[in-house]
Amino acid sequence: MPLPNRGNATNLSDNFSTLKTTSSEQRDYNFRIDQKLGQNNTVSVIFYRLQTTSQESFSTIPTDGGSNSRLGAKSIGIQDTHAFGTRVVNEFGFSRINLYNVGAVGNQSGRQILQSVGLTNLGGRQVPDSLGAPRINIPGFGHLAFFGQNLLGQSQGINETNDIRYIFRDNVSYQRGRHTLKGGFSLQRYVPNDLAAGGNSWGNYSFNGFATGNAFADFLLGIPQSTSITRPRGKLEEVHSEAGFYFQDDFKMTPRLTWNLGIRYQAFTVPIDKNGLFYNFDPTKLQVVVRDAAALSAVHPAYPKGIPVVTAQQAGYPDNLLDADWKGWEPRLGVAWRPWGDKFVVRSGWGLYHVPTTPGFALAGRAGGPFQLNESFGPTQIVNGVPSASFNNPFPTEPGRVGAQSLVALPSGYKIPYTMQWNLTLERELGSGFGGRVSYVGSKGSQWRYLQQLTQPLPSTLPFSPDRRPIQPASLYNSVSLAQNGGNMTYHAMELEMSRKFSSGFYFQSNFIWSKTLLDVLDGAQENGRTPTDSYNRSLDKGRADSAEPIIFSMSAVYDLPFGRGKRFANLPSGKAFGVLNQIIGNWKVSGLFLASAGQIFTPTYAGFDSTGTGISSGRPDAVCNDQSQRDETHWFNRDCYRIPSTTGTATGQSLGRFGNAARGSLRGPGYWSEETGLFKDFPLLPGRGESSPRLRFSANFQNTANHPHQGGFFGCNSNISSAGFGTCPKGATTFWANPGRTIYLTTQLVF
Repeated sequence: MPLPNRGNATNLSDNFSTLKTTSSEQRDYNFRIDQKLGQNNTVSVIFYRLQTTSQESFSTIPTDGGSNSRLGAKSIGIQDTHAFGTRVVNEFGFSRINLYNVGAVGNQSGRQILQSVGLTNLGGRQVPDSLGAPRINIPGFGHLAFFGQNLLGQSQGINETNDIRYIFRDNVSYQRGRHTLKGGFSLQRYVPNDLAAGGNSWGNYSFNGFATGNAFADFLLGIPQSTSITRPRGKLEEVHSEAGFYFQDDFKMTPRLTWNLGIRYQAFTVPIDKNGLFYNFDPTKLQVVVRDAAALSAVHPAYPKGIPVVTAQQAGYPDNLLDADWKGWEPRLGVAWRPWGDKFVVRSGWGLYHVPTTPGFALAGRAGGPFQLNESFGPTQIVNGVPSASFNNPFPTEPGRVGAQSLVALPSGYKIPYTMQWNLTLERELGSGFGGRVSYVGSKGSQWRYLQQLTQPLPSTLPFSPDRRPIQPASLYNSVSLAQNGGNMTYHAMELEMSRKFSSGFYFQSNFIWSKTLLDVLDGAQENGRTPTDSYNRSLDKGRADSAEPIIFSMSAVYDLPFGRGKRFANLPSGKAFGVLNQIIGNWKVSGLFLASAGQIFTPTYAGFDSTGTGISSGRPDAVCNDQSQRDETHWFNRDCYRIPSTTGTATGQSLGRFGNAARGSLRGPGYWSEETGLFKDFPLLPGRGESSPRLRFSANFQNTANHPHQGGFFGCNSNISSAGFGTCPKGATTFWANPGRTIYLTTQLVF
């Protein structure tokens, strides 16, 4: 550990400083090989690799190890295209894709650190041999870790995901008369691995001075006031598969009318863990269900005895704890009609698609469960001068105290969500290379997932008490969530588009979208969905999706500047005398992008008050008037239109025993616009080779060219009525994505 370099050298804290360093690197590799095997057969091999690494110190001491991350992807694919005559084409492909993300804090093995300082008597417990460190808590010092790591409390450990996918596919096309028939199959095998170790995995040791009157002195003597340790779940080695086949017929009924009829079948297997360490929970019998006797033997010895743990056979559950949903039929229908010649076409389509989100939490063992547990010990007692816990003996062999459990139950009939999509489009050629499109687009999501909180009491004017929870005792069950299907989503949009394909040095495209999305489940990234505001009334959450932008206009263009040889201006003659000048002024391109939004959707909320007696201290308020505020950056929303559901309308009143009536998604933030421009050119290094010449590409990109502040865009509005800043949508660079100032990027690339 280095010596102090600031302040008084005798100070026990705030006596060392160092520079924070950050470095990152990204590498991309991409190549393809095509080989013809005769006139009718072509084989292609495609390889791609992306690797991004970064390292950041914590500004504590040079040996802290900092934060290290490694993110990337590797893929290799083989494709064989074989034509059998003029009517039949077969395409076979295989690919292996590896996506990985490794995040580590620290630079030493947590197990080796414990061994080097003599913390080896852990009561028979094993700790991970991965990056990490034990945590030492001393008042005034934050979290102290051994060997100078993590003096300011960064959580040591590692989080590693390694997702491998194997994909086989085959497609056959057959043309006969007015029919183009297609069929094929696909098989995907997913092998995601997940390793997480951190927090208390190597022990947490807290000192408060109870032994000597000085917390740091207790640390030097190795006498903690309390300790705790977590046994991580271990490496997740999940396996699941997806298989499907399809058939479709493109039938040209008349020269102006074409039908597309198709059917696809998709099957998704239930995820399993190679080690069998998944669990489920039976909410009717209040028992944890594991796969077999081997999994039963892996249950943490400190797991509460009041919660039975049984095997799938004993509980009458499937071996994999969940039944697969085999109803994966997906019909599709499309039509294209040219009623008045070739310049106008009517298109329409309908299709059903399943959303193969993997059931997580319970089956992934990430939400508590019997295989990962945190044990707590203390307070330490000193009897006849001998402490009951010390660095020599921080954890007894007997199990420690554990808290109430949070469990997730997945019903055996869990369904795969699906979405129906449909559209009606009118397209028209407008001349001079321009085309226009008007579309109605709709979709309906069904069987979307959400988590019903079974431990939520019914709303009441009585103050919340754990004794009112439907599942008891509260000392055993902190929460029990039942993963449910049944959520709904609807989307309707009008889309307008005008475009011009790149021709005569000019490309143009503009889009206008006016849409509305309604959901009765809270959108989120969790595999099983999120918990509704009221677990017994999902319709309370029906409303517009947060962060949606109902009205968006975008426009992009690319233009070849008319300067240089063969152009309208400065048309230089051929010859070496003008070659260099032509290289300088000719073949430049300019591009532009413009985006405008009428504003994002927000939901009014409050915090710090339980209006329902359910233990939920936040939610949506009551709306008492239409929100028509001053519409400036400090009063975009009207605070007077909202009240906390209490007898006084504030957090000082008594609960009304109900949820607020303000609608989800009832606020809209200010509109904003953004633009960027670019200038780029390719310089051929071997002009005599034409298009095959290697090129030096120069580009200049100007983001937010006008340096325009975007009021409230990108989550810039405060919609929490409990906050003093409610209704503010400030201008300025609150975050990089929200309102960056003008940014100029100059890049040079070698293209060959």
